[in-house]
Amino acid sequence: MVAFPILQTPPQAVEPSPMVAMKRSRLQELGVGEYATLDSPKRLAHDTSAWRNLPNPMGAANWFSLLTMLWMDPLIHLGAKRPLQEQDVWQLCPQDTAAHLNQTFQSHWGHEVRSQTHPNYTRALWRTLQFKTLWTTALYGFCSALSLLQPVVIKFLLEFLQASPFADNQPVHTPMGISSGYVLATLLTVLSFLSVTLQDYGQFLTSNLGVNAKSIVMDCVYLKTLQLSGGAKRAMSSGEIVTLSSVDSERVYQGYLGGPWVLMAPLTLVVLFVLVGIEMGPVVGLVGGMSMALVLYWGFISSKAVGEVRRQVLTVQAERVKLTSEALQGVRVVKLYAWESYLERRIDAIRSDELRLLRSYQYHRVLNTIVLSIAPVLSLALCLAVYVAQGYQLTTSVAFTTLAYMNVARMPCSVFSSSVMGVSEAVASCIRIGKFMSLNEVVLSVDPPLQTTPIEATVQMQRANFSWNIDPSGRQEASEIEGPMTLKNISLTIAPNTLTIVVGPVGSGKSSLISALLGEIHQI
Repeated sequence: MVAFPILQTPPQAVEPSPMVAMKRSRLQELGVGEYATLDSPKRLAHDTSAWRNLPNPMGAANWFSLLTMLWMDPLIHLGAKRPLQEQDVWQLCPQDTAAHLNQTFQSHWGHEVRSQTHPNYTRALWRTLQFKTLWTTALYGFCSALSLLQPVVIKFLLEFLQASPFADNQPVHTPMGISSGYVLATLLTVLSFLSVTLQDYGQFLTSNLGVNAKSIVMDCVYLKTLQLSGGAKRAMSSGEIVTLSSVDSERVYQGYLGGPWVLMAPLTLVVLFVLVGIEMGPVVGLVGGMSMALVLYWGFISSKAVGEVRRQVLTVQAERVKLTSEALQGVRVVKLYAWESYLERRIDAIRSDELRLLRSYQYHRVLNTIVLSIAPVLSLALCLAVYVAQGYQLTTSVAFTTLAYMNVARMPCSVFSSSVMGVSEAVASCIRIGKFMSLNEVVLSVDPPLQTTPIEATVQMQRANFSWNIDPSGRQEASEIEGPMTLKNISLTIAPNTLTIVVGPVGSGKSSLISALLGEIHQI
């Protein structure tokens, strides 16, 4: 889709999509002018049956369709017949669009700016997605509860089989009050099905949360870039802004993916070892819980170390991107002064530091993953050893029930480290984005409106002074400015329909004069 600026909309103009209409209204607010949208003939040929013109069925799906993802069946069937194209995918749900998310976030961010001396970007993002985050965490909690019930049902089923009810034709009643093995097997199947289904749906919700957060980050970084003042633009390079919108937004996405497990993993393991203590004795539960707590504490400390190394990697990457971008933008000067060797050595040194940090990051991450993966096995062996050492007989029901508990512990242990690391990196990225969002913006002029009657000059200055070193909140006197003024005592008159050329040596202020005409440099 291509937008062409024109004076009048053609009579046969194609009806624009809602996203293009939103962009058009935004451009009209900025005073850019009227735009018309031209679709390619191939896309126009498919408009009659395109699903992209239909509302997303997820918005009207019931709870069963959402849990089982049945609302996606038409898209899956179509994808099985032929490759999917852009017009085959439905529109986003209204609550997932960038316009809705940005509007909600800007209200919370505006409250932070008005009420806090140092606005907290993380808090504003949390409040924007607070309801979805709490609902997803509660769903993970319910899923963990169903997983913890499965070993209990397995224990009752094994005890039912060991009792041999057919020997004396007497029914066997389990502590749950169930005297049928078929009912116990059915209950175990239902619990497994619900646990897996809810866990998959929870992963879908966390992915949706992560995409929403990533969309908010990219949108607000883009809008903030258009509003930066001249001094703020000099403080931020294009490479740093690209890093914020690409790398940091991805870190926020990863943080939301594993966020619920930071709370649910320790809570699930605590409840699990309480149940182990009830089954095998308090000593066994205490020993197993202490061993798992030590492993989790080590994983937490290791994850923080991995997150710190990752932050160093991001810093070095931003420096490398900044230097590479500056070298490409000034390639003519680099070739003119033969600075290729110097820049090559400098970029190579930065890249070597980046590879060293990446190697350390991968070593720590892999070691952390391995230790937390084998933690349930070690804890199981320790629990069984302590149980036998106390003089108890290891029966089939006790062994398989404990094994089922440790199988439940495998998931929280495997994701806890990566979740802590992801949340830590996401918080660090939000801090960097918050600093960027707190930069000074272009201040709207408070001068009276310009007269609309014809005047002799289009641009006119009389003894004007400009400086980059000024508080953008208001005008200051020349004596209050720290450092020399950028432009001093400038008198300029540019008549309409004339060509004006500004000449001067390097560093004389030609670019600053253009910035003054554009309103990017502050007037004293």
